[in-house]
Amino acid sequence: ERPFDDFEVNAVGTLNLLEAVRQHASEAPFAFLSTNKVYGDAPNEVELVELETRWEYADGRDGIDESCRIDATMHSLFGASKAAADLLVQEYGRYFGVPTACFRAGCLTGPNHSGAELHGFLAYLARAIGEGIPYRIYGYKGKQVRDNLHSFDVCTAVMAFAERPRPARHRWCRRAPHQARLPRLSEQPWPRPAAPPGVRRRDRRPSTPWWRRRPPAQPRTWRRRLPMPTHRLPRPAHVPWSAARGCR
Repeated sequence: ERPFDDFEVNAVGTLNLLEAVRQHASEAPFAFLSTNKVYGDAPNEVELVELETRWEYADGRDGIDESCRIDATMHSLFGASKAAADLLVQEYGRYFGVPTACFRAGCLTGPNHSGAELHGFLAYLARAIGEGIPYRIYGYKGKQVRDNLHSFDVCTAVMAFAERPRPARHRWCRRAPHQARLPRLSEQPWPRPAAPPGVRRRDRRPSTPWWRRRPPAQPRTWRRRLPMPTHRLPRPAHVPWSAARGCR
């Protein structure tokens, strides 16, 4: 219904940022968080085999890598705008020598993930369990498998590139190893909190929203592995608002 919105934000906005980097900080690493939507329906052409608890690739491959084509397939308008931005990032690296990289992410999760029913299923699953609301499974007999990457691992990969940038001939599909993927829900017994007497589970509403609850205090066992990059991008003063409105 509104195709210009996705294209202005994703494609034109990315182009504004790339041009600002090229003109004012051409040696600064440019890490672009892309998406697996750039592949369109091409991954669905791979033959699947139905096992007892999940679907697997018939040829035994471990997921879809960067060699998957992005053309001659159906994209949504959102996916087409993301593919345009992805190609622009690569082209600025090859043509202008800007150190760029595309990180094509799939399912990401983390402590601040606000999942909805049709987006961010892992966070929404935790919400459904905590609030006692129904969790619906759509299609594929409940055997679909989706890997999830933690936000800390994604940030670590981005910072590793920022500390040692390379000429822009790189794009990565960020996905979890096959052994780390979540099993089917029926393979894990999920304990459900008991509802108070006389209160139906679906009517329970916690006093504090689930996305604002603080976890129990625990000792911090992790540390930042890499220092923050020192590159600073100056604000381009010559770019008018009408040209930069895709960066909103």
